[in-house]
Amino acid sequence: MQNIIMTVDFEGDFKGQASLTNNLNKILDLFDKYNASATFFVVGELIDKYPNIIKEIPKKHEIAAHGFRHRCLSKLNEDELKNEIGLSKKSILKIRKKCLGFRAPYNIIHPELGALLKQEGFIYDSSICRSFFPGRYYARGVSNYGYLASKGNLKKRGGDILEMPISSVSIFKLPFGLSFIKAFHPFYPLKSVKNNYLFYFHNYELDENPPKESLFFITKKLFKRKGGKEAYKILENILKNPEFKFISCKEFIKNKYPKLIKND
Repeated sequence: MQNIIMTVDFEGDFKGQASLTNNLNKILDLFDKYNASATFFVVGELIDKYPNIIKEIPKKHEIAAHGFRHRCLSKLNEDELKNEIGLSKKSILKIRKKCLGFRAPYNIIHPELGALLKQEGFIYDSSICRSFFPGRYYARGVSNYGYLASKGNLKKRGGDILEMPISSVSIFKLPFGLSFIKAFHPFYPLKSVKNNYLFYFHNYELDENPPKESLFFITKKLFKRKGGKEAYKILENILKNPEFKFISCKEFIKNKYPKLIKND
């Protein structure tokens, strides 16, 4: 059985509290049904706004930071970036004792991200996507698996922080995520899943006609395909595969890099 890290980018209350709660309950119930563990990268302001909803996540799953306001980090100066990271961590600490990981909104990093994550006490980052997509991803050459990265450049190996990149599939290096599976369904090469280790999706993809908070026209169009029930069915088909066991980032680290979280 192959371990695959399951991650959720939990962001946006586009349709209000009821929709946010409904989508979270769908996800948690689905994970329970297939005995899956996951890491939820949560936008900090949602924790401050809906603490009673978000508190359900760390009862069975890991919760990590996804920025405070879901701002594109590359557009921030260093002080703004430091504030965004710090606030996102403080929000999680209100409902959880520790926050180990971070994922940049849109998976777009800032040159100072690694150094500031190290400074704030984060153990790992999961912002790099091993793919190429204009304006978004420029990391085709990085490892498809976790590696110790340099705080000065998260795409390079080092000894400062663990980088857990989003895997890519096929010679085209399509990101291993529900957004891309839906966009290219039924042509997405799911048979290549065996060569990957980290999957991601967004909570709002389970909405019918989900809004897409995207910086780019093409992703707004592509990622709206097959939302709601169709997205749920695709996700469930992945989760119920008996060849895979879905784990959180923290579980992966405990198995592969136990010294990093020996005191957790």
